[in-house]
Amino acid sequence: MYNAITKLDIVSISLEPTIGDDPQLIFESMNSTGLYLEPSDKIRNYVLMGMNAKEQDKFYKKYWEPLENLVERKDITKFFRYYFDVKLRRNVAEKKLYTEFKLYRENSRLSMETILSDILKYAEYFRIIVSPKDSKTSYADVLFRINKLEVNTCIPLILDIINTEDEDRISTEDVTKAIEITENYIVRREICGLETNQLNKVFVSLGAEIERDIEDDNVGYFDAFKREILKKSGKARFPNNHDFVDRFITYELYNAKSSMRKCILERLENCDSKEKVAVEEQVADGTLTIEHNQIQCHIRKSPI
Repeated sequence: MYNAITKLDIVSISLEPTIGDDPQLIFESMNSTGLYLEPSDKIRNYVLMGMNAKEQDKFYKKYWEPLENLVERKDITKFFRYYFDVKLRRNVAEKKLYTEFKLYRENSRLSMETILSDILKYAEYFRIIVSPKDSKTSYADVLFRINKLEVNTCIPLILDIINTEDEDRISTEDVTKAIEITENYIVRREICGLETNQLNKVFVSLGAEIERDIEDDNVGYFDAFKREILKKSGKARFPNNHDFVDRFITYELYNAKSSMRKCILERLENCDSKEKVAVEEQVADGTLTIEHNQIQCHIRKSPI
């Protein structure tokens, strides 16, 4: 113990703004020498550090505290990544989020309050996406199904769609249709055996392509959305009906990942049906079982 103590160095740091060291630089350096800091922690510090105590209290209570109430702490860094995917129209790595935030602030020339207000707005959209049952929107059911697919790469696109609805550039009915098309795109690609590593770029780039169509061709958001997602080619393509039916006949549903299997079975059971069956819940509690043989996969009622 004594030998360990003799090896300690005592460092004196002053955070006085006029005579001391730069507090922000010290805070950033903690990430490599002490407790790991999430990018969201560094962003929060960057937002608040240059303010006096009164301003800090105001900004924290008006923006950051509501943000943490909307987005669970464990998801805040992911939320910021999705937010900047939308704003920058490109995929942003989590480890670069802090740098991207500073550059965005400098390049946009927007006030910190304007940026935080916009972030808070998107946090509300994010809450609708991850907790659709609490939102009571007309498209809650399809969001719930998309969450079950566990394909989070589509979140930037859905953030874009909901923001467009908020700006009155798309009807709520068309929002539902757009999200259903997104679900369709994901499931068809899975059944047709197309790689998923293209999806993060596809969903982020779609926003820019849609806005370009709107500007160049004076079309509505939903029409531009359909045009761009349906014209994807190569590894990013939207499988047509012929390809889908051909592959679905031989698709090994029983061996598919659990989330996809339950999604497909639920859609086969409930699509266009007035009486909905809670497939996943009833499979979980044993009311329904998944049976398998060489040529088909189906759901049957367990004996009572």
